[in-house]
Amino acid sequence: MKNGKSAIAAIYCKKCFKRLPLDKKSGKFPKECDGCKTSVSESKLTLEEKTPLVQNLHRKENHYRDLNDRAMSCIVLGLIFLVIGGIFFSLAYKLDLTNPSDSTRHLTTTTFEFWVSVLSLGGGGVSFIYGLILLLIDSRHLRVLKHDIASINDTDGVEVARTGLWLPEFLANSKIIIANKRAIHRAKKEREASEKRKA
Repeated sequence: MKNGKSAIAAIYCKKCFKRLPLDKKSGKFPKECDGCKTSVSESKLTLEEKTPLVQNLHRKENHYRDLNDRAMSCIVLGLIFLVIGGIFFSLAYKLDLTNPSDSTRHLTTTTFEFWVSVLSLGGGGVSFIYGLILLLIDSRHLRVLKHDIASINDTDGVEVARTGLWLPEFLANSKIIIANKRAIHRAKKEREASEKRKA
């Protein structure tokens, strides 16, 4: 917020709690909420105004967490069906009984195993892709909600800044985790070396 309006991405309506994004062309916020038609402006929130707004955002956060769980379930089910399909597809390779001298297995499309594999691979693939897409979309919504809740709590204002990109944040967090693990491992080695010297 300290960087000016250019850092602000959206503003919340105090009445219906709708998130109103910044107009990219004009660089301005709408003068009224398109949901409840209440006039909106950048202002500080009182405790009575902030509490219901943050509670509403927490409810939305819980909703997207449920959708995230559903997406993970679709991904797991999809993987299970893909594995089952792969197993049955390998079982669809049969020996040619009409030619005893031929010891190689051939894919037989008329067998029960083949059609089970087709259905399992098709259903598993659809479930996995659907779950993955849903997970990416819901994760994005969750990140925005978490960011907005933290922003409102920090500034007591209805305006919120832009959410950072996922990949740089992930890489930064990964570097911190790796650095912490290395520090712990180094401290452990130093402690062991110190104990050996004492012994």
